[in-house]
Amino acid sequence: MTRAGLWGLEPAGEADERFVAAVLGRSPSPIAGVATRCRFGRPQVVANHPLPPSGDPPMPTLFWLVCPLLVYEVARLESQGWIRALGREVASNPDAAAAEARADRLDSLIRRRLLGPRERHRLQADNPRLWTRLGRSGVGGREGPGVKCLHAHLAHHLALGDGYVGRRVAELLRRSAVPLDGSLVCGCADGRGRPLHARQAPRAERSAVVELGSHSVRALVADRIPEGLRVVEQHLWVTRLGEGLQEGRLGGPALERSLEAAQRLADRARRVGAARVLVVGTSAVREATNGQELAGRVRQATGAALQVLSGEDEARHTFRGAMVGLGAAGPGVVMDLGGGSVELARGSLDRGPQELLSLPWGALRLSRRFDTGTTPARVRELTQWLEGQLPRAMAPWQGAAVRLPLVVVGGTATSLAAMEQGLRRYRPDRVHGYGLAVKDLGAWVDRLAALSLEGVRRLPGLQPERAPVILAGATVLWRLAEWLGAVQVLVSEWDLMAGLLDAAGRDDGWAR
Repeated sequence: MTRAGLWGLEPAGEADERFVAAVLGRSPSPIAGVATRCRFGRPQVVANHPLPPSGDPPMPTLFWLVCPLLVYEVARLESQGWIRALGREVASNPDAAAAEARADRLDSLIRRRLLGPRERHRLQADNPRLWTRLGRSGVGGREGPGVKCLHAHLAHHLALGDGYVGRRVAELLRRSAVPLDGSLVCGCADGRGRPLHARQAPRAERSAVVELGSHSVRALVADRIPEGLRVVEQHLWVTRLGEGLQEGRLGGPALERSLEAAQRLADRARRVGAARVLVVGTSAVREATNGQELAGRVRQATGAALQVLSGEDEARHTFRGAMVGLGAAGPGVVMDLGGGSVELARGSLDRGPQELLSLPWGALRLSRRFDTGTTPARVRELTQWLEGQLPRAMAPWQGAAVRLPLVVVGGTATSLAAMEQGLRRYRPDRVHGYGLAVKDLGAWVDRLAALSLEGVRRLPGLQPERAPVILAGATVLWRLAEWLGAVQVLVSEWDLMAGLLDAAGRDDGWAR
């Protein structure tokens, strides 16, 4: 999702107005501008001009939600009683009430600012009552406390990053695995903007994979098309499953968080029409001694059998996903730096990977081992440890990427690519294929080591939940890239999950 800025609105073009009309089923009120767009570039939130030129009554709602997906999903929340529930939250929480009052003031200020100087002067002189009303109306045109329309509150929050109720609505949508940056299921990719129905009918070519990783639970929903894969939705929930690995067993709050995430993501995949859902486990799951118990709980939560991938299988599928995603037909090296392990694969797309390696050097694992969130001295300990391990564990791989491209996948790499570009909102299209100079990776390690954990959390481009592990991950990525002889790493959004879905399209051996 892209935002036009705190005060700026992007002018609405003819295509934008046609899209909004298709969503509303009528000609829209005069649009002052587009506040946010989804990842397909379609209007998500528009700002209405407060005074229609036709002389019609003033438009009470400033920010209007026009994303078909979000319109439907917010209506679902309203039908579940969340208007009243959030109203009670605001009434009983002084901080929430103060945040809503600030949102109302900001809404009314922008509404007046959208009028030109002549309009403001004329209105104050000719219709002071209306001028006062424009300055008194808050989010959704309400006058006074209370929650009026969740659509308006979410629109305000998406446009300005402001407002307690809008933030809570966004949280509720995320808990239901609703992507706030757009989805193919609403037709936004082709500009049709059709309204949604309760559930998409299962489509034979639509599949999904849910991955239980050491640091996060992720999901990818995609269609098989003649050109390959077309991504429908992507999701990531940070659950830190690896933290629950005590004495070889997975359990505790980390496991419960991960199971809840897997259940919600599998439900979401089926809801948007995935006919098949594959659930896989990687490093933390394959190391767990209570695998049979875990498999039973995963099946109960998701309705799908848990498939535990070996390190080599993980490397093989990741290699294919990354190479297909970047359109790299020639030979290359792919590194998957996850929370519990790092996988390496070398080969070509037509012949597949010829060499595979899996090592327990993931960002979460080493962050916990060396406590890299405390002092630069601990980072030096991690660096020295890696330098001692590399000659023993990776001797055949030294210089492997001197003449070959090095493609890197995983949260560390995508975060660093977003941080390097200073992205306030994560943009997969800006991250995928981005080149990071290896010397800049070393500079990032130094910069991160000099910051407090809170300072790291505030860095643009970094998901706050990833702050405790990003320094360890960046250190591993930097040292391994140097060992491989790379000058630059290419970041890929396509990884293990894309490789699994690509394999599923060629071999229909999935559990339903």
